[in-house]
Amino acid sequence: MTYPVGLITADENLVAGSGQYGNMNTMYYLRKKTGYWSFSPGSLDSPYATVIVVGNSGGLLHNYPLEDSRNVAPVINLKAEYLDKLQGDGTI
Repeated sequence: MTYPVGLITADENLVAGSGQYGNMNTMYYLRKKTGYWSFSPGSLDSPYATVIVVGNSGGLLHNYPLEDSRNVAPVINLKAEYLDKLQGDGTI
């Protein structure tokens, strides 16, 4: 893949500030005010596969069937060699 773009994982969302599973932080930068898919599996216990989603309030929710309609939030992965070229402090 020339340009590495993918979906965020549940772990990455937690590190970004969503809070623990079931404990929603509504003030972190990945909260989109609309739900979106993660790349993390939820469960295989039911007759269909499920995934973890980020809910409208920003918290992680699991066991959403793959046939549900959701938005996506792309993640762009940077190579370590480019990190020294980034500027700013991460605020808007």
